[in-house]
Amino acid sequence: GSPEIVYANRKVCTVCHQGHSPIFPSQLWDETNANLEIRSLLEKQGRSFYDLPIDQGVDVPNAIQNSADRANLLSAYQMLWQEATGGDEAEAIRWRSDVLTLLLQYRLSGLESLDNTSVRYRTGFLQPFVKHWQDKWPQGLRIPNPDIPNRNPLAMIPASFHADDSNLLARLIEQQAKIPAEFEPSNRRAPLEIWSASNPEDLDRVIKGLAGFLSESDIHDLDEYLFESAQGRNIPRVEFTGTCRLSVRRKGPEIDRLKMDCGAPDGQLVIEGVLYLKGNSVTHGTIGRVLIDGRLEMRRLDIARGEVNIGAGRNIVTLNLARNAARLHARLPDGRAVDQLTLTWVGASHQDPLPGDATLRVFDDFSPVHAAVARMAAATTAGSLDVFSSRPFRRVSLISALYARVGMKYAPQCCVDSSRLPQPRVAAQ
Repeated sequence: GSPEIVYANRKVCTVCHQGHSPIFPSQLWDETNANLEIRSLLEKQGRSFYDLPIDQGVDVPNAIQNSADRANLLSAYQMLWQEATGGDEAEAIRWRSDVLTLLLQYRLSGLESLDNTSVRYRTGFLQPFVKHWQDKWPQGLRIPNPDIPNRNPLAMIPASFHADDSNLLARLIEQQAKIPAEFEPSNRRAPLEIWSASNPEDLDRVIKGLAGFLSESDIHDLDEYLFESAQGRNIPRVEFTGTCRLSVRRKGPEIDRLKMDCGAPDGQLVIEGVLYLKGNSVTHGTIGRVLIDGRLEMRRLDIARGEVNIGAGRNIVTLNLARNAARLHARLPDGRAVDQLTLTWVGASHQDPLPGDATLRVFDDFSPVHAAVARMAAATTAGSLDVFSSRPFRRVSLISALYARVGMKYAPQCCVDSSRLPQPRVAAQ
C-alpha cells in the first residue's frame, strides 16, 4: 500500500506512558530472560534472538530500566525550561540565558562543580525561579513514575503444564488476554517523586538535567577552542597561594610520593592530593580537592603533565591539571581555566612533613561565552533568534548560535530547518 507517517495521538499513548517516555517493569524483571524459567524456555528454542545471548543476568534489564528512568525526566526538564519563569517575556529570556551559561560551566567542570555561589546564580537564576515555581507549583512538581509492576507471565500457567508441551505458545497467548487489573499499565501511578522549591537540589535539577542534552563533543570542542584561542591573547593570570604540609615517601635518597595538605579551611587556597614522582617527572597522581577563597571548589582533578626540579636549594614541582576522563582542561566552577599548579619547598631536609607553598594560576578564557550568550539573549528579545524563547531546549540550535558568536565553526546538522518539511498530521485514534 501507500504508507503514511503521522504523529501518534499523545492522549492515547500517555494513558500508559504517563511521563511521555518509555515504561519498563520494576525488579525482578520476570518478563525478561533474567527469569530463569524464561531463559530455559528460550534455550529450548535452539535459535538466535537477534544475536543476543540468552544466558544473561540482571545487568541488562537493570540498564534498560535505568535508561527509561533517565528518559522519564526529559519532559520535566523541557517543561521547566519552557514554563518555569514565563513565556517570551524579557525576564524569561534572561533567565534561560543564565541557565545556559551555568550549565556550560557545569559541563566544562566535568559535571563536578556548579557555580552556585555567584551573583548570576543567586539573582539571575535562583530568585526568579523560586518565585515562579512557588506560584506555578505551590504543592511541588510531581514527577510521573515510568516503572510498571513486575509480572511473571509463566506464573499463570498451571504447575502441571509441561514447558515442552506443543501448545505452550497457544496457552501463553490465551493467558495474555487475562492480565489481572493490578498489572494494567494504564493504572494511575503515584508520583515517582515531588520536586520542591524549598529543596536546593531540586532547583539545581534544571541546570544539571539540561546539561545532559549537550554532547561530549560539543563540550570538548568548546573547551579546546577557548583554551587554545586564549594562548594567542595577552590574558592576565591570577594567582592564589597557600602554605602546605608535604608528607613524603622516599626510595633511597629520592622522593617517590608526595602528599599535599595545603592551606586552612578559611584560607585563600586549600589543596588536597597525592603525587608519584620518578626522576624529573610526575608519573601520575590526583588532586582530590581544591578550594579557592572558601567558595570556588574543584574535585577529582588529574595530572596531565608534571615536572620535578629537586635541588640543593629550592625544590619545585610544576603541574598541569586536567579532567582526563572527560578530556577537558581543569576549570573553576565559574568557567576560568587552570593554567598551572606549582609546589615549592626549600632544602633537602629529611623531616616529614616538609613545609612548603602552593601557587595556583588561573586565567579567564570563558569571557567570550559570556559575551556570546548576551548577544544571543538580545537577538532573542529582538525576534531575530529563538533559542531563548519558550520553544523547547534544542541542542543544535543553541550550540550553533553559541559557536558562531565565539568564532567557532559548526558542521551543518540534519533536521533543524523545518520550513521544508510537510505540516505534521496527528493520528485520529
